[in-house]
Amino acid sequence: MQSDVGSPRQAGAISGPKFVAVGHVTRDLTPSGDRLGGTAAYAARTAARLGLDANLVTRAAPFAPLDALRTEVTVHNAGSPHCTTFENVYEGAQRRQYLHARAQPIAAQDIPSSLRQSPIALFGPVAQEIQPDLLDCASSATVRVVVPQGWLRAWNEDGAVQPVAWRDAEAIRGRCDVLVLSVDDLEREPQSLDARTRLAPLVVITRGRNGADVYADARLIYWARAYRANEVDPTGAGDVFAAAFAIGLQQRGDPVWAADFAGSAAAFAVEGPGSDGIATAEQVLERMAAGDRVGVKRDRGMAWQ
Repeated sequence: MQSDVGSPRQAGAISGPKFVAVGHVTRDLTPSGDRLGGTAAYAARTAARLGLDANLVTRAAPFAPLDALRTEVTVHNAGSPHCTTFENVYEGAQRRQYLHARAQPIAAQDIPSSLRQSPIALFGPVAQEIQPDLLDCASSATVRVVVPQGWLRAWNEDGAVQPVAWRDAEAIRGRCDVLVLSVDDLEREPQSLDARTRLAPLVVITRGRNGADVYADARLIYWARAYRANEVDPTGAGDVFAAAFAIGLQQRGDPVWAADFAGSAAAFAVEGPGSDGIATAEQVLERMAAGDRVGVKRDRGMAWQ
């Protein structure tokens, strides 16, 4: 297993609790060159910027953007002949996503014992590389978060990605504290909203510019309005939100405060390309204090009809 310690860790700049993100990093092919992607990569970088001891468990072949991540995050790479590689191809107004290569699945033995006691663990599959029972490796975590995007996609022999039903959804019940879904995930299965909100004690539905819905024990308790932002690139904003929500929840124990904290972090994320816009804790808290938000104000506990 490859494991590298970045310079901020060596300099003693990180003093927060340990955070581990599990999932494939991706090599995203873009017109401007290769870019690092993947839920776990965005989540780990978010944790690092927010001052935590950020760790990433993945499988990938070496490539330059992953090397750059190691300056902020401790990367535990179990290795693979390939790196999971995505490309978005636009045909007019239509976008098609292709999976050109896929790294090997992540197994329990790939997660170091030193990370299994991490207070915060986030699981973010992108290409069916994680099985639900892998969540048991973080059973001691105070906050276990699942971002299931990679369980909602499949691909054909040409690599064309297509949405699929989440067949193993029930397998996460009792194995996580927080489930974060996007409204796009639900649009594929609109009838599943009620069932999805029962999969974890806390379920958050992110809605981009329309904020996020927070459910506790399957009851809508809060609509978190989005923070005003100058959007440059929305890629990864939901992953940043998920990581920041987990951190806020672990720090304060209040899902409402955590949702506002996460919304502020996500607003910064969309203001730069890729993960460049991810902010520090000080910046996130300053934006929260400024309170420049969009959407109609709703009170805590008010159902959103």
